[in-house]
Amino acid sequence: MAHDERDGGADRPDTQQTVRARIPTLHPPLVAAYSVLTLWSANVFEVPIDDAVAILWPVVAASLVAWAVLAGVMWGLRESNPIARGGLVVSVAGGLFLVAGRVMPGLGPLAGLGAVAIAAIVTGLMATRTTATAMRSVTIIVNVFAVVAVGLALFQLQPVLTPSRAEPVQIEFDGAASAARDIWYIIPDRYPRADTLETEFDFDNAEFEQFLADRDFTIQDRARANYPKTAHSLAATWNLETVQDLVPDPPEDGSDWRPLYDLLDDHLLGRLVTDAGFDYVHLGSWWTPTQAAASATEVRNVDDTTEFESVWVPTTGLRWLTGDDEDEEFDGRRHVYDVTSFQLDELDRMVSERHDRPRLVLAHVTLPHEPYVFDVDGSYVDAATEQSRSRDENTVNQTRYLNTRLEALVDRLVTGDPDRDPIIVIQSDEGPHPDIQYETVVQWLDVSTAERAEKLRTFSAWYLPGIDEAPPPDTTGVNTWRIILDHYFGTEFGPVDDRVWVFPNEDDLYEFVEVTDEFD
Repeated sequence: MAHDERDGGADRPDTQQTVRARIPTLHPPLVAAYSVLTLWSANVFEVPIDDAVAILWPVVAASLVAWAVLAGVMWGLRESNPIARGGLVVSVAGGLFLVAGRVMPGLGPLAGLGAVAIAAIVTGLMATRTTATAMRSVTIIVNVFAVVAVGLALFQLQPVLTPSRAEPVQIEFDGAASAARDIWYIIPDRYPRADTLETEFDFDNAEFEQFLADRDFTIQDRARANYPKTAHSLAATWNLETVQDLVPDPPEDGSDWRPLYDLLDDHLLGRLVTDAGFDYVHLGSWWTPTQAAASATEVRNVDDTTEFESVWVPTTGLRWLTGDDEDEEFDGRRHVYDVTSFQLDELDRMVSERHDRPRLVLAHVTLPHEPYVFDVDGSYVDAATEQSRSRDENTVNQTRYLNTRLEALVDRLVTGDPDRDPIIVIQSDEGPHPDIQYETVVQWLDVSTAERAEKLRTFSAWYLPGIDEAPPPDTTGVNTWRIILDHYFGTEFGPVDDRVWVFPNEDDLYEFVEVTDEFD
C-alpha cells in the first residue's frame, strides 16, 4: 500500500495512528468570513444584519467550493490529507484575494490578480512538498489564527446579534376623509437654507426660490432641522414625533443607530397614507437606511447594491474584476452618481406614469451632500476634479444642478388646478456639514453657535393646493406632516413646539441638549 516516503511511512493515510493524529481543518471558511466580519464589526451599528449576511454566505460558500476542488486535486496527486493541503491554498490565496484592496491598494488588475495567482501557485507547491507531520503543525497554527480573528470580530458584533428594534408608532387612522391627490416628497440632503448659502457659500439662491414662489410654493425662510443628523431628523419627521418620544428607552450603547434606522424603515407617514388607500413609492437612495422602506408598497432602486457591498467590494480583489478605476471604485463615487441620477430620472418619468390610486412618492436625494460627483450641468465629476475645487464651488455646483432638475419637475407637476395638483414638499433633512477642523466625529456641544446654525438651518418649500393659510416660517421637520395631514386628511395631530436639539457626538446619540434659542 502507498505511503508517504517523505515522512518515513509514519503517516500512511490509512493507519489508525494517522486518524488519531490528524487535526481537523477549520480555517478556510473562517478566513473567508473574516473579510466580511471585520468590516461589519468596524461599523457595528450602521450595517443591517441582512446586508452583511447577504455578502457573508456567498463568500463562505465560494471558499467551500474552492476547498472541495483543491482537495480533489490533492487527492488526485495522491497526497496525504488532501483536505488540509487544499484548504491551505484556499486560505492563503483566497484570503489574500479577499483583503487585496487593503493590503495592495495601488496595484492594477493585472498585477493584483497576478500576485494572487502567484500566492496560490507558491502555496500549492509548498503544500505538495510539506511532510504530513509539518502539515499538521501548519493546520494547527492557521486554525488558531483564524478562530481567534473571527472570534474577536464576533465579539465586537455581539451587540447587534441581539434584537434592538424600535417599536413602530401605532395610531388608528380613518383615511376616508383624505383628499385623493398625489403627494410628492423630496428630501435634498444637506440642502442649505438661503441665508446659509449666501453667508457661507457666497451664492444667492433667490432665483430658485422666486421660481417656486411664482408657482405658489411657500418658503419657510426660518426653517430648521430638529436634529443635526439625517437619521434623527428623518425619524422625527417621518414619525411625527421627537426622537425622545420615539425612543423613550434608548439602548445602553449610545452609539447604537439601530432604533433610528428602524424608524426610517417602518415609519408612520408611510403607514398612514397606505391605510388611507394610497400607494407609497419609495425611490431608494445609496444610503442603506433609506435604500428601502418596509412601509412602502413599492421600492424602486437602480440596482440591489447595498452601501455595505459598495464599501466591501473595493477592499477585495473583486475591485479588479469590475473594469473601473480602482480609486473611483474604492470610494463608491460612481455608485452614488448612478443612484442619484436614477432617482432624478425616475421622478421625471413618474410624472407621466399612469396609476390607479393616489400615491406618495418619496425620494431622499443625496444632493448637495458629498461626495461631489455632479457638475453644474449634471456631468460626472471624478475625484481629482473634485479635489481641485473648493468646498464652496463643489456645493454650489451640485445645488445649481439640483435646482435645474427640481424646476423642470415642478413645472410638470404644477398646473394651477387646486383640485387636482399634488401636494409637494421639498425639505432638507439638515444643513451642510460645517467646514471645521475638528475630529472626525464632530463634538456638537463644542462647536460654535454659527457652526451649529449652519448645520441646523434647512431649506423647506411646500406647495399646498387649495389651502390659503401658509405654514409658519419657522416650522421644523417634526411638524411638517402633522400640519399637512391635518389639512388634507382630517387628522387632529396638531403641531408640537418647534424645538431644536444637538447631541454630544456619535457615541452619545440619545443625550440631547436643546439649542432652540441660540439662533433662528
